Amino acid sequence: MSKVYDTIPKDFYVQAIFNSIASKYDLMNGMMSFGIHYLWRKVLIQFIQAQNMSTILDVCCGTGAVTIELARKSGPNTKIIGLDFSKAMLGIAETRLKDFISAKKVELIQANATTIPFSDDSFDGVTIAYGLRNAADPMAVLKELKRVTKPGGKVVSLELIKPDSKRLQFLYNIYLHYWIPILGKILVHNGDAYHYLHDSIFSFIHQEQLSALFKKSGFQQIQCFRLKLGIATIHIGIKPL
Repeated sequence: MSKVYDTIPKDFYVQAIFNSIASKYDLMNGMMSFGIHYLWRKVLIQFIQAQNMSTILDVCCGTGAVTIELARKSGPNTKIIGLDFSKAMLGIAETRLKDFISAKKVELIQANATTIPFSDDSFDGVTIAYGLRNAADPMAVLKELKRVTKPGGKVVSLELIKPDSKRLQFLYNIYLHYWIPILGKILVHNGDAYHYLHDSIFSFIHQEQLSALFKKSGFQQIQCFRLKLGIATIHIGIKPL
C-alpha cells in the first residue's frame, strides 16, 4: 500500500503528525500501552546511568518525559539537552519544565536528529526514545548520535518493534490497525496519525537488524534487550575510544 511519505519527505510528514497530536501525545501513550511505557522509560534511564555523566543529550525528546527523568536521576551539575524537530512537542516539554525544580539544568532545542547543532564529542551519553523508527534514514541518525558522543560514551535507544511470535504479531496488528486509530480519532481527532503508528512499527527492521545498523554506524559493545511482550527493544552502543 502506498504511503503519504512516498510522495513527500518522511521527515516533513512525521513532523506534521507530531505537531498535530502534541497536546494529547502523553495521554494516548498511556492509554495505548496501558501504562507499560513508564516501565520502558525506567529501563532506558537505568541503562544510560545518568548519575555518572556530566552532559547528556536526549534526542527526539518529544514532550520531555525522558529528558526530565534524566535530570532527576543525574547529578546536580549534569547538563541535559532535549532535542526535537516538533515545535509543538517542545512547547509541551517547556510547560512541564516550569514545574520541575531542576529546570535550570535542562535546555530544549528544536533541531533534526540528522543535523544536531553540537560539535563532535560533546556528550557523555545520548538517549533516543521512539526516534529511529520515525527517521527517514535511521543510519544517518545513528551516525550523527555517534558523532556528538564522546569516545567511550554510550548511546541508548528505546524503540517499538513487532513481536517475533506470529500469534502476538497477529493480535498486535489488529490492535494497532483497528483499535488505536479509533482511539486516536476520539481523543485527538486524528485517526490518520495512529494509522501511521501501525505502519511505522510493522515496516521497521527487526531487533537483530537494528543491532547490525548500530555496528555498521561504528558502535562497539552493542547490546540489545527485548522488553515486555516483545513489542519494545533497548539497544546500547559504545563509541570507540
